[in-house]
This record gives sequence, C-alpha cells and structure tokens, in this order.
Amino acid sequence: MEPVHVSEIKSYLRCSLAWFWSAPPPRGLNLEPKIDRPALGFGRLVHSALRQGYDYSEPFADVFRAESQKLQERLADDPYYASSLATAREQESLGVAMLGGYQQWAKQVDENVRFLSTETKWSGVKLGRISLAGRFDAVVEREDGLWILDFKTTTSSNTDWTAQDLQATAYVYAARQLIDPHVRGMLFRFLLKSAPYTYEKLILKKGDITKRQDLTGVTTYEEFIKALAVATVQSLAKEDFIVREQLGLPEEPTLGDYAGLFDGTQFDKPWHPVFKQAFLMTQRMYYQQAQSLRGANHYFWEVPEYRTEEQINLAVKHVLLPAAQRMVSRSKKRWVGPTGLGAAFAVCNSCRFRTPCEMVLRGADYKSILQTDYQQRKEEVIE
Repeated sequence: MEPVHVSEIKSYLRCSLAWFWSAPPPRGLNLEPKIDRPALGFGRLVHSALRQGYDYSEPFADVFRAESQKLQERLADDPYYASSLATAREQESLGVAMLGGYQQWAKQVDENVRFLSTETKWSGVKLGRISLAGRFDAVVEREDGLWILDFKTTTSSNTDWTAQDLQATAYVYAARQLIDPHVRGMLFRFLLKSAPYTYEKLILKKGDITKRQDLTGVTTYEEFIKALAVATVQSLAKEDFIVREQLGLPEEPTLGDYAGLFDGTQFDKPWHPVFKQAFLMTQRMYYQQAQSLRGANHYFWEVPEYRTEEQINLAVKHVLLPAAQRMVSRSKKRWVGPTGLGAAFAVCNSCRFRTPCEMVLRGADYKSILQTDYQQRKEEVIE
C-alpha cells in the first residue's frame, strides 16, 4: 500500500474533492492545471532558495533570482503562459528583496542553531496499518534540543493557528520515531510576503533620508542604517571630488556604487577620516527613527510549537488515523467539496480546482473542464 503523505491528509480534511483530483494514483486522479498561476509556485521557489542557501552557503536572494529566471524562460518559450510571465517577474523582485532581508535576519537567529539536514523525505511511520510519509524542511539543533524546522511564506502576521496545526503534530510524531524520542516540537519560521523598503527607497532624490516617522512595518533597522551610511558618503563625494577618488567611485556613481563600499552591514570602515564624523552626525539626526526600528522586525519571525505525547495521541486517534483510513478505503464513496471545517472556505480562492469544484456543487458538466484545463501532475509539490 502506498504511504499517505501528511500534506494529503491536510488537503483531504479541507476538501476531499480537490484532494481526490490531485492525489497520486491509485487513490486519486493525479491532476494539475495546465496553466498554473506563478503565485502557486512562489513558496516552492522560496523553499528551493532556502535549501540551497543552507546546504551550499549561497546567498538566498541569488539562488531565488536564478530559479525564478529559469521559470521565466520556460514561460517565455510557450505563448500559452504569456499572461503569467509579468506576474513571475514581479514575484522575482519580491522574492529577491524578501530573501535579502531574511539573510540579514538569519545571521543573528542562526548563530546558535545547527542545521543537521534540509529537505529530508521520510516514510514508514506507522499509523495503524497505514504508512505515513512526509518531508521535513529542516532538522535543527538548538541549545534546548532538537526541532523540526518548517519554513512558511505568509501574507498575514497572525499565526495563532500554529497551536492547533495538524502538520506540526504529525511531523513531531514522525520525528520522535525516526530521529529521536526527545524531539521538542515544530519550529515555524515565517517569511512575510511583503518586502521591506531597501535603502534605495529610503533615500530621496535630493540625497536626504525620508522624514517619515512611522517606519515600523515599512523597513528594517539594517536597511535604515545602510541608507544613512549611503546618504552620508554620497553627500561627502558630491562636496569633494577628492573623496570620490579616494573611495574609487566612478565620475557619476549610482546608489549601488555607494552601497558597494560597505561590504554588507559593516559601516564603520574609515575610508576617509571625515566619514565617521559625518555618519555619527547623520545618526544623531535620525536617532528616534533608528531607535523605533531597533529590535523590531515584522517580516521574519519564529513560533515554537511544543507537542506533548497526549496531544499527539489524541490527534492520531481522532484525526490522522480516521482520515487516512477513509483515504485508502476502496469502498464506494462520494467526494464532497469544502467541508467548512476550520479555514476550509478561506482557501477556496487560491484553490487550483475552484472552477470544477463549483461546477460539481451546481450539478454542471465538470468533466469537460477537467479534460481541457488539467493534465497529469509532472512535479512533486514541496510540503
């Protein structure tokens, strides 16, 4: 018997009909849209960039850009996907900015974290007579023990749902059998799908920094300090051509040329004796804005979710096992649409099977839509 994936159980509980259409055989029809919205692939590109970044110490943003451009090349070669190409380009810009900010945030967060593995497929975990399968984004070791790390891209900062997340419970259940019985729980790491303003957006055309007071939720402390440093050295270079020559800048430097001087976030290199003094004066002028941003980050955060044995046993007995048994059952059944349980209806707008599902519920000819607009799945979906 083919193993049941945790992601399948979640899909089944949301909408058994959509699950049946997308599930691999012999349990489902293994379908996917012929034209898949790039938005549905954004999370996969982010996961790929994070995996390669951690595995090979490559900049996350560079990996995302390369993967996104491969996607755009495939879209450009087929006129069928022309309408999706512009969206893919917009998402490249968003993803590069997001992961550039994540790189800075993760430097501090990961100081005491050891990544033991990334993108680990697993199977063979027993759920009654059924075999459970899944994929860990990462297994990490912190000072307080072992954790399963799961990356999530999100459009909302409300993450209260993690306390009852079925995936977390199932993954901890599996990890305690496969890795170590003392695995603490699931560590959710969220990336908000809204890029912080970069230093370039904070610097006005005249070279001054934006006077906007409420910068919380708009940019990060690191980008704001970088903007102060770039604006400072820019003003020095404009006032004195000798400074520009000593810094090795071209005759008409761009903001990127100035930013390249700072080597990441190290802004205290005294290329010119005047820079430090000028930078300190600039910092004093914008002290309040900088302080409001220090320590605040609305773009990346972690949520640790512990799981007790009692929680896991209850979930296995009353949710995971009954759902898996119905999924593998050979008895005749009628698959229904959204169940209304939890946030089922909230995901209908982004469901790849929304149109044929609505046709089923109205008693219309959904089979013709499945035949013309859908095909056999080619890629495995990252959980």
